[in-house]
Order: sequence, then C-alpha cells, then structure tokens
Amino acid sequence: MENEVQKSSTPFLRILKARLVWIILIAVVFVIAGYCYGKFIAKPVYTASCDVIVKLRYVDDDKLTEGDDHTVANSNKLNDFSLAQRMMPTIVDIVESPNVISLAKTQNGDDGISRDSFNTTYDKDSLIFNISYTDYDPELAKGRLEDVFATFKTYIPESEEIKEI
Repeated sequence: MENEVQKSSTPFLRILKARLVWIILIAVVFVIAGYCYGKFIAKPVYTASCDVIVKLRYVDDDKLTEGDDHTVANSNKLNDFSLAQRMMPTIVDIVESPNVISLAKTQNGDDGISRDSFNTTYDKDSLIFNISYTDYDPELAKGRLEDVFATFKTYIPESEEIKEI
C-alpha cells in the first residue's frame, strides 16, 4: 500500500521540483509587489476615538419643572440606571443618526463628515460607550469627531467625555 502511494505521488514531486524556480520567483514578485503597494500607494488610515459616559440626573419628583425634557424624573436611582442601560442602544444610535451628522455638517461647514466613517460600541452593563471616526488625515479625524460629539451633546446633554479624543 505504501509503495502505491509513493508511486502515485512521484510524478507530482517531479513536476514540483522542475517548477520550483518559477514557484519561488512568483512568490518573491508578489511579496515585492505587496510591499510596494503598502509603502507607496496605500494611504494610511487614522482613527480618532473617545469614551463617553451618560450621567444620570437624579431629581425628586416634587422638584421637576414642566418642560425640562432632559431630566430623569424618578427618585429611585436603581430604576434610573436600569432605564439608562436599556436606552444605551438608542443613545448610541443617535450619534450615527442622519440628524446629528447633517447638523454637524451645517454647523461646522464640513461636508466631508461621513456616516460610514463612524463606529460606535457600547457595553450593555454600563453607561459608557465609545465613538470613533476613521479618516486618512489624523487632524481631520480628530476634528470631525469633536464636531459630531459637540452636536450629539446638544441632544444628550448628560453625556460627558471621559477619555480625551
């Protein structure tokens, strides 16, 4: 049995040995082409990010004034925290919403802000989420993230940056 396997693989090994120079040459050419593409053609990508926490405002029910739509009106702090945790997907979606993006574009006169460049992640067990913006220029990435965060803060004023952009 072993002899049959060896006999059937012998022609393949002869062909491989005969073409070994070409195989090595093609591999070297592809390695050099990949290096040149990465070094001279591909642009580097930069990501600016910041961690944001949503702070809760604890207000007694009797101190609540009408029209104060950004105040959590519940004296039970545990319920406030649990409600905020359940609202995290919605809060994070607000960052990437077309309203926030278009408002950031018009307020700052920067038409280059793109929704596709944003990424948001959050931990379902806390009130902290991360916003990141990717661009080819590090200063543009940082500036655009700052613009969008400032616009987002008008929607959710309880949000506060805990890690500098």
